[in-house]
Amino acid sequence: MYIVLEGIDGAGKSTQIKMLKEWLESNGLRVETIVEPTDMEVGKLIRKLLTRSDATSDTMQKTLGLLFAADRLILMDKIEQLEKENVVVISDRSFYSSLSYQDPQDWIKEINKFAKIPDLVLLLDLD
Repeated sequence: MYIVLEGIDGAGKSTQIKMLKEWLESNGLRVETIVEPTDMEVGKLIRKLLTRSDATSDTMQKTLGLLFAADRLILMDKIEQLEKENVVVISDRSFYSSLSYQDPQDWIKEINKFAKIPDLVLLLDLD
């Protein structure tokens, strides 16, 4: 099973992921947590680019959109392997974040068309 938690920064995703992981493990399930962007090379580049002063420019947003899609494709192999081993995968963010943060929407959908669709998405919303 592939579970994703989405929400803005500070919404409590990490806290809820930790609690969900502990609960699932206490019920006898094997659990692995992941995060987007990853700690792999593409993910590291994304994190670096997000700190740049031009990170919100149109060109940089398109660049980041492509990099997030690439990072996600690499991560997909890991998710699928874990699922074959009956491990529950819980992710902090997914392609839904790209749909929220990058534009244009139709292009973001196209470059993420091979992304793994979660079995369950939990959206944490703050008032």
